[in-house]
Amino acid sequence: MIQTLIKKDFISIFKSKLAIFALFLFPLLVVLVLCISLNVLGFQNIKIVYYKNLTPENTETFNSILELLQSKNYILSEVNSYESCIEKVKLRIAHICIIPYAEPEGKLNLQIYTDETKLNLAYALINQISQLIEIKSEEISIGLIQIIIDTIELTEKKVKEIKQKLDELGWKLGDIEVEKNSTESKIKEINTDFKIGEFELSELRDLVEKLKDTNASNLTNDFNSLIDKIETKLQQTKDRFMNIERKKEEILNSTNKISILIFVEKKLRDDVQSDLNKIDEATKRITERNVSVLTSPIRSTIIPVSIPQKNLDYILPELLAFILMTFALFFSSMVTIKEKKSKAYFRNFLTPVKDLTFIFSSYLFLLIIFVIEIFFIILLISKFSTLIDKIFLLNFIPLLLISSTSFIFLGMLIAYLTRDEEICILIIFFILLGSLFFSPTIIPSEMVKQVVIKNIISFLPFNLVENSLRDLIFFKFSITKEFLSLFFFLIYSFIFFLLTFLLRKLTKHQLIYT
Repeated sequence: MIQTLIKKDFISIFKSKLAIFALFLFPLLVVLVLCISLNVLGFQNIKIVYYKNLTPENTETFNSILELLQSKNYILSEVNSYESCIEKVKLRIAHICIIPYAEPEGKLNLQIYTDETKLNLAYALINQISQLIEIKSEEISIGLIQIIIDTIELTEKKVKEIKQKLDELGWKLGDIEVEKNSTESKIKEINTDFKIGEFELSELRDLVEKLKDTNASNLTNDFNSLIDKIETKLQQTKDRFMNIERKKEEILNSTNKISILIFVEKKLRDDVQSDLNKIDEATKRITERNVSVLTSPIRSTIIPVSIPQKNLDYILPELLAFILMTFALFFSSMVTIKEKKSKAYFRNFLTPVKDLTFIFSSYLFLLIIFVIEIFFIILLISKFSTLIDKIFLLNFIPLLLISSTSFIFLGMLIAYLTRDEEICILIIFFILLGSLFFSPTIIPSEMVKQVVIKNIISFLPFNLVENSLRDLIFFKFSITKEFLSLFFFLIYSFIFFLLTFLLRKLTKHQLIYT
């Protein structure tokens, strides 16, 4: 009986060429256009406007940044005013506005304006631009730090040379002090004592006086004259020795001053030596001389755990989840409403076939059509993405069957709730809109503060299938790791099936009479 009912549904579907186009060709055309459009890497045609009013020194730096941006295929254009630059971002003529200005200390500061209402695009662009600017800033920092490193190395070299010279100066000061002490001791040893009385001139005069009583009295005058001359000479000699003594005292005073100067010079030399030792120790503490390490002492390397390569790869989970939910809801609801409005519905009412059999046959028919359609879509996507491989397909089949079951029964439930296609489409539209609105594509669950609401959002059917597809596509997880998602889908399937069965029972007589 179930095979007959499924065959009947196939015949009724393939009678209409429009139905064939809507079910098979149109979805494939939409997916084909998406694949062709997104089969690229990164952002395309990103427009950047800038207003430049800088000094010649900063202009050169900013121009080098512009050249770097242009080399990354950004479209650059200059505007004439600050307000015009920001206005172009507001009017969506440009994606980013860059306004450079020089800070008081001469540093270049870049103000980047973007439309943050486009969350994903804004943060991605800001991140890319910031990385490029950081690269250029690091190049400038490398040049400046290299000068500092060269200065430090030159300082180390000169410190060693000066320390050697100070050591030599210390030795020479020591030699000078030794020579000074030796000279001082020799000067002190010079005896300048001179006493005229030691020459006994008074006794000589007494002898001359005695000569007056002898026949040689005529010689006394000559002797006295000679003694006076000798005394005069001795007095002059004494004066000279006294002068030598004064000079000696002056020399000794000078040596004392030299001692003080030597002490001061030694103290000054020791102070300079101490300062040089401190400089030497400080420079030795700078063990890292690699400029690249000094400019970025902490480096971060972002290693993606997923393996998307093109823009299409990034949206594959959302795209497949949306296709699964949309086609299953629309297809199951439209087929159910068409069956409700068909003339054969009354004949089915008179047959002894149970409602459960009709529901199950409709489910199998919808599942077969749905799996065939998804197979063609997956085959088409695999031509544009290398992430669709045999491993993914093997793990995707159980997820496809269980998730599509819940979506099919949800579509049938909506169809039994409504009488007209318009209301049914409207309800499905709002369900899809709500699913997209609370999906990671628009509002990630991390942005929701309340834990209860966050958990409810995480276990919505669309988010469950999207997260499972993300794991299967990007991380190549086994379907066994998606046990929790499959469990919730089974619960959803049972609830939707039970409600569908009850609604069919409740509305069956009403449909016949109307």
